[in-house]
Amino acid sequence: RDKNLVLIAPGLHDGSAMLETLSEEIRKQQGKSWIIKPHPRANNDYVGLWRDIGNVRISDKAIEELLAEVSEVYVTYSSVGLEAQRLGLKVVVINVPGRINTSPLLDKTD
Repeated sequence: RDKNLVLIAPGLHDGSAMLETLSEEIRKQQGKSWIIKPHPRANNDYVGLWRDIGNVRISDKAIEELLAEVSEVYVTYSSVGLEAQRLGLKVVVINVPGRINTSPLLDKTD
């Protein structure tokens, strides 16, 4: 796994808001490469706004391929976070302001 490769896996309805929440973090961490895997059934028009940022790319790879490459995963309520955690990856749950987060990862304790 690449320690500088990070996956962003938005849920069905929060991709744009999630990326806006993460924008400062992405810009601060230029040493990392961020992969956005848009939800396959979402309106993903927002991803075009991120194509010109040097350390961000959009992927259409299968999620299992991406999880085999990255060392960190950022999610809101996506089940991808549970899969990543089970694989031993670092998972960061993002709370989008003004939205209720129903991720079961919020209930887990170490």
